Amino acid sequence: NAIDAVRGIELINCYPSATVFSNRVITQKVGMKFSHMQPGTNANISFNKVEVEDSKAIGMQINMMGVPPTGANGIKIKDNNIFLKNDFTLGIESNGGNGLIVADNVVEADRLLAFYSGIRINNDQKSYFLCNTVQTGFPEWNGTYGLNVWDAEATKYSCNVVTNLGSGVAFEMGSFTPENLSETSFSGFNVGLYVSDAAAIGSQTHRGNEWASGSLGSYGAKHGSSDPNDWDNSLFTVHTGSVGAYRPSLPSGQNDWFTTDISGTPSNACPTCLPPSPPTPGPGDDELFPVPDDNIATGNFNTTAFNSEITKLANRYLFRKLSADTSLITTGGLAYASFYDTQDTAATGRFYKVETAIKELYNTGSLAEAQVADNFEDIALLMEEVNSLDSIAWSAGIVPTYWPQRDSVLQVVQSLSNYNDTLMQPIIAQRILDVDTVEQLNNTITILGGDVPGWNEREVNRIFLTTVAVAIDTIVFDEVDLLTLDSIAAQCPLTGGSAVFKARSLLALVRDSMYDDVELCEPTEERQNAFVGSKESPFQVFPNPAQNDITLLLKDASQVEIRVIIYNALGATVLEKAFPCLTNILKIDVSMIGEGPILVSLYRGSKQIGSQKVLLIH
Repeated sequence: NAIDAVRGIELINCYPSATVFSNRVITQKVGMKFSHMQPGTNANISFNKVEVEDSKAIGMQINMMGVPPTGANGIKIKDNNIFLKNDFTLGIESNGGNGLIVADNVVEADRLLAFYSGIRINNDQKSYFLCNTVQTGFPEWNGTYGLNVWDAEATKYSCNVVTNLGSGVAFEMGSFTPENLSETSFSGFNVGLYVSDAAAIGSQTHRGNEWASGSLGSYGAKHGSSDPNDWDNSLFTVHTGSVGAYRPSLPSGQNDWFTTDISGTPSNACPTCLPPSPPTPGPGDDELFPVPDDNIATGNFNTTAFNSEITKLANRYLFRKLSADTSLITTGGLAYASFYDTQDTAATGRFYKVETAIKELYNTGSLAEAQVADNFEDIALLMEEVNSLDSIAWSAGIVPTYWPQRDSVLQVVQSLSNYNDTLMQPIIAQRILDVDTVEQLNNTITILGGDVPGWNEREVNRIFLTTVAVAIDTIVFDEVDLLTLDSIAAQCPLTGGSAVFKARSLLALVRDSMYDDVELCEPTEERQNAFVGSKESPFQVFPNPAQNDITLLLKDASQVEIRVIIYNALGATVLEKAFPCLTNILKIDVSMIGEGPILVSLYRGSKQIGSQKVLLIH
C-alpha cells in the first residue's frame, strides 16, 4: 500500500496473527501504530518505508503492558526504513515492550535537524535491539539520539550502528542489563555513549563496543555523574588502557569508569539479527553479578539522582530475576534469600504477583488456541483468493464477471469472521471472571504516603484490567479513566515511575501523543523559566503530581480578576478561588481535596482560557 495520512496503519488488540509488509507511508503524526496486540499473536512488521513529515510525529510506535509474547514467532519489527524530515520526531518508539525483536531497521534523518531520536525505548523487558542503524549525513548534535533508553530491563543491544548524533546510545533511567550492551559501533558523535546519574546498566565486560571517531571536544563515553559509586553501577571492562577503537575518550576524571584487563578479548560475534525462537536466556538473565546484583541484594545500591525511585527499579529487576529462576537465591546465599523474602511481601513482590496474573489471563488453553488459529488460517487463505481475483480483474481492465465470485468468497470470509467471534466469547467470558481476582489482588496493595510510582502502577493496572484485558473489539475509557491516565502520562518518569510509560501506551489507543521527558524532568524553576518563552499554553501547573499545594504560572499578568475552579475525576467542583488582577503566580492549597486526578481550570472574567490535569497524592 501507499499511504499519505495523519496516521498510516494501526493495529489494535490483534490475535492470532498480523503481517504488515512492504508498505510506504508518509505521515504527519504516526506512520504505523501497534497497540496491545495479544501475547499469542505472531506479528511480522517488515520491509516498510515510513517518511515522518511533521514535528512531534513518530515513524513506528509499539504499545504494550509488559506482557511477553507467547506466539511461536513473537513480534518482529525488522528490515524497515524510516526517514525523519522534521525536528522533534521519533523513528521507532516502544512503550512497555517485552520480548520484542527489533532488528535490521534503518532510521535516517535529514541534515540540519534537531531534537529527534532514532529509537526510543521505554519500560522494556528482555527485548532484542539488534543490528539497527541510526544515522544522518552530517554531524547534528542538538538534542539528537541514536538509541534513547528510559527504563529497559534485561534488554539486549547488539551490533547497532549510530553515526553523527549528539548521543549515540543514551541511558537515562534505570535500565539494568548487565553484559548486554555489545558490539555497538559509534562514530561522528558528540557523546557516543551517555549514562545519566539516574541510570545503572550493570557491568559490561569485554563487550566489543567500538568508538570509531568523534570531533574535537567530543567524548566516546560520558557519565552524567562525577561520583565513582555511580560509575560502579555501570562498570565497563576493556582490554586496553589506551584510547582507541575499544576504549573511548572520557571526560577528565572519569577514566576509572572504564577499567582495564589486558587478558580479556573483545566480543566479536555479531549475530544474524534473529535471536532463537523462542528466545533463550542471554547474558545476565540466568546468573548473578557483583554489579549491580550483589549491591542491590545487600542494600548497598544507590544513585546520585532520584535514588528512591531508581532503587525501586533496582529491587524490581532483581526480584524478577530471582522469581524467574529461584535456584539463583541458593546460589546468592543468605543476602539474596533475605532480599527475596523482604521484597516478596512488600509492594515489589505484590506488583510482581499482579504482573504474573495478568500474563496468565491470556493463557487461552491449547484447544481454544488451536481452534482460533485454524479458523484464522482459513480466513487468510480465502483473503489470498480475493487478492488473486483482484489482481486478475485489475490486469484485465476490471472485468465485471469476477465480482460475483469475489463477493461469494467475501461472504464466506464474513461467516468465518463471525465464527471467530463465537470462538472468542468463552475465552473472554473466562477472562472476565479471572480479571476480578486479579483486580482484588491489585487493589489490596498498600501504597505508602508519597509513593507516587506505586500509586501510578496500581491505577494503571486497574484501568488496563477493566478495559483492554476484557475487550474483544472496541476499547473504551470513561472520563475518570482518561483523566487519570492523562495525569500520570504527563509526569516525569523519574519521579512517576515506569507506570508513566504504561499510561502512555494505553492513551495511544485513543490519541497520538509525543512527550518531552527532558522537559518534564527539569526542576520546577527551570521549567518556569522555559515556560515564559513558550507559546503552547496560557498557564502551567507545578508540581505534578502534587501533595499539598500547587502553583499556577500564567504567561501574562491578567488585567481582570482571575478565577480558578478545580474539578475532581467525576466532574464535581471541589474548590473555587478568585485572585486579583495584575498577578501571574497563583498558589493554591489542595491538601483538603481527595487523592486522585483533578482538572484545574482557569477563567478570566467569564471566559475559560485553559485547563491542566494534575494528580494529587497525599
